[in-house]
Amino acid sequence: MIRRAFPLAFALLFVSCSPSPKEKLLDEAQNAVRQQMRDPETVQFRESVLTTIYPDQGLVCMAEFNAKNGYGGYVGYETYSYSRQDGLAITGSESNFQTVMNACLEAMKSETEKINKSLEKTSGS
Repeated sequence: MIRRAFPLAFALLFVSCSPSPKEKLLDEAQNAVRQQMRDPETVQFRESVLTTIYPDQGLVCMAEFNAKNGYGGYVGYETYSYSRQDGLAITGSESNFQTVMNACLEAMKSETEKINKSLEKTSGS
């Protein structure tokens, strides 16, 4: 009996340990940030209250990172957004910032509309 249960338990453990689509996308975005930094191993990440991840649209909106400058000191957290389609956008330093932020705004608008429709169905019943 134990011999039969072990492969099943191992398979369940493996499935539960695989990253979610949100985690995969966030990791992809963080790697894009690291590639732009002078010292990629020291980059620190955090999610703010405004951070939103849309795996279906391939968007990470309003996350934060802290990186070292040329003197070896951390400069403070900066906001970034990432789009699989348009790439990385760091606040105030990338030419595609407006494009990525527009995609984030459209995703937020779409999510809000879905929530509103769901609430209308719930309150109308």
